[in-house]
Amino acid sequence: NTSPEIILDADEVMDLKNYFSVLMNEVNGNQILKQDKIMNVLDIIHVELARKYVQNHIHEAHSYNIKVSNFGLLLEQNFKNEKTPFFYATQLHVSLKHLNRICKEILNKTTTQVITQRIILEAKRMLLEKRFSVNEIASELGYDDYSYFTRLFKKNTGMSPSIFRSQKY
Repeated sequence: NTSPEIILDADEVMDLKNYFSVLMNEVNGNQILKQDKIMNVLDIIHVELARKYVQNHIHEAHSYNIKVSNFGLLLEQNFKNEKTPFFYATQLHVSLKHLNRICKEILNKTTTQVITQRIILEAKRMLLEKRFSVNEIASELGYDDYSYFTRLFKKNTGMSPSIFRSQKY
């Protein structure tokens, strides 16, 4: 969601004030082609504001992309031990609400969904390797409660870890 706010620096305010002065002189005057000049000055004001708005929006999107990238790196290092969105928000120096907004905007997922998706991906990789039991995988991924891990896996894949492992890929 983009903000409808446009913040102008002192130079931009002066430039716009000048356009508004020209506009007001034209409104109060009685020159030929008055209406045309008013419309053209309004167009110029609109273009200047649109440029600033787009510039701000691109900066915000860039900032969001950097945060998502940093979140991804942090998640990669910590997903086995840290499952709470609050941990990642704190590490990224943003509020949980803001991290969720960024994830929704860029990834179209909640922070929790992103974390869970990474855990499930690792669980699938480990299940396909067949070196560990499901219980060992649950433990390796930070779940002491084997049945909770199994429910989480099933909720996110539609099948139990054992059935996933037995599928032919």
